[in-house]
Amino acid sequence: MFKAIYTPEDTVNYQAIEVEIEVEVVPAPVELNHVPTISASDKTITIGDKFDPMKDVTANDNEDGDLTSTIKVIHNAIDTKKAGTYEVTYQVTDSQGATATKTVKVTVKAVPVNPDTDKPNTNKPSNDKGSVETGDRNNLLLWEVMLIGSSILLLYSLYRKKRKTKSITTYEGSCLNTGAALFSKEKGMKSSKTNMFYCFFSVPTG
Repeated sequence: MFKAIYTPEDTVNYQAIEVEIEVEVVPAPVELNHVPTISASDKTITIGDKFDPMKDVTANDNEDGDLTSTIKVIHNAIDTKKAGTYEVTYQVTDSQGATATKTVKVTVKAVPVNPDTDKPNTNKPSNDKGSVETGDRNNLLLWEVMLIGSSILLLYSLYRKKRKTKSITTYEGSCLNTGAALFSKEKGMKSSKTNMFYCFFSVPTG
């Protein structure tokens, strides 16, 4: 309780009065501390992927500002080798002791199966020598038949040529063009389609 005396400026017409004033003193208002907030979202990864629980996770406080460096992971049971849904829990505390927590879900998916990769790729050459594609097998068989046929024709041609050569070894002369051709025709020898010169030499006997 306080007493106050009011003295007017015009003391001729007004007189001073004394009044009692009750004044209540209260403490200054204290601003309430805000709870920090954690920014984190659910994630999906594939089996075998590396998981960093702190990636893309932040924390902020109205009074203290950025608190990302003080975030703690208080629960993390993720098994990146097994498909399933797991939980990760974060916690952060500001300078006034206000604590915030947040839990997110992390889904671990199985490795997707690509139907195209399960089928044999016919466009790529096979490293397995024992396996031959149908088209390659046909081509190989054709080449083998052609090679065998060519070999037979070559051997037959050499054989015929050897017999013809032996049958005309008794004639004398140098290079006979017309005579050799006529002789070959008379003996039933087939001449070549190309222009050729026949040379006959006498072979001494005895």
